[in-house]
Amino acid sequence: MWHCEVNKLINQFVTMQKKIKTVLSIIVVALVLWGGYAMATNQKGLGNQTITIGAVLPLSGDLAVYGEGAKNAAIMAIEDAGMKDSVKFIVEDDKGCAPVGGVSAAQKLLNVDKVNAIYGPMCSSEALSVAPLTEPLKIPMVIGAATSKTLSGAGNYIFRTIASDSVRAYAVANYAYAKGFKKAAFIFDSSQDALIQEKNDAKEAFMKAGGETVLEESFGAKDVDFKTQLSKIKNSGADVIFVGAFYKPTALIIKQARQMNINVQFVGTDESVDVKEFFAVGGNYLEGVIAPAMVKPDTEEAKSFKARYKARFGIDATIYTAEGYDAMALLLKAIKTEGLGGDQIKAGLLKVGNNYPGASGIITFNSKGDVEKPAVVKAVKSGVFEEVK
Repeated sequence: MWHCEVNKLINQFVTMQKKIKTVLSIIVVALVLWGGYAMATNQKGLGNQTITIGAVLPLSGDLAVYGEGAKNAAIMAIEDAGMKDSVKFIVEDDKGCAPVGGVSAAQKLLNVDKVNAIYGPMCSSEALSVAPLTEPLKIPMVIGAATSKTLSGAGNYIFRTIASDSVRAYAVANYAYAKGFKKAAFIFDSSQDALIQEKNDAKEAFMKAGGETVLEESFGAKDVDFKTQLSKIKNSGADVIFVGAFYKPTALIIKQARQMNINVQFVGTDESVDVKEFFAVGGNYLEGVIAPAMVKPDTEEAKSFKARYKARFGIDATIYTAEGYDAMALLLKAIKTEGLGGDQIKAGLLKVGNNYPGASGIITFNSKGDVEKPAVVKAVKSGVFEEVK
């Protein structure tokens, strides 16, 4: 009897031991699988999560030529990264780069769509207006076109693949003075921070070189008649006129000036005039106009980008498309490298944006999310812009 009880207890103990081993084996397997998943998630930065990226772009109005190119560039970057199925790309029209439109679009993307990052905005004034919304949420903005130096340091999560305007404004101002022009008048769009800063920088450089500022005139974003400002400039004694505006008002100003027999040198301070629409508005009146440009990049990505873009969309890449492509490509690389959190994306951008050979040139983000790229000067010759030496 006693022996039977002992044997029974021994059998129960053996059975329990087997169950414990089985449970432990299951736990070990689960931990191994979880560890492998965690490692894979850390390496990819997202696991099976959907990446939601919102864009704030001008898709209607005169500036749509820039917005459509930026949208196409972002789509192409997503496709090239092989992430078409894992990225939800939501594009909002800011209706002309106005701050109020940018804020409205950003509020929808942040509050309704819960985006992980914002691509854009394209214009500096609206980027400065959107930053107070994105910064508290640690939502990065990766920008390919907003160029005002005021954006530098305006937030901890702002990155730009385009250099600030100052280097280009200095370039055209110094070139104008070197060509013998000594008295400058300035006419600029006061609705855009970048254009105001360009005027200030060009004025500073021109005067530092030895030139004189004889008059400053401004106008609003919707103005199309500039005869009042031009009449004052005509009587100012200026031998060079700096125009700070996007392509349409710049072309209209020069056209109206020529029709008023103002035959002095015109210098654009913004590189955005280099689009076919500029020539469609201004025609032959634009011959000889000077404007700044970004240096033509020499990377392999840059050499193939325009051809690949045209093959994909059937149209030529316009200004800012290469910068937009790089902005989206770097954003996706940052997310895959570090993860979807704001601080993770920021860390990823600083990591991958280090001597990166992009479509717009070599990109290295500094601690403020800015890049440095050299500038050149170009002039209109026979209806196209050509670089001057």
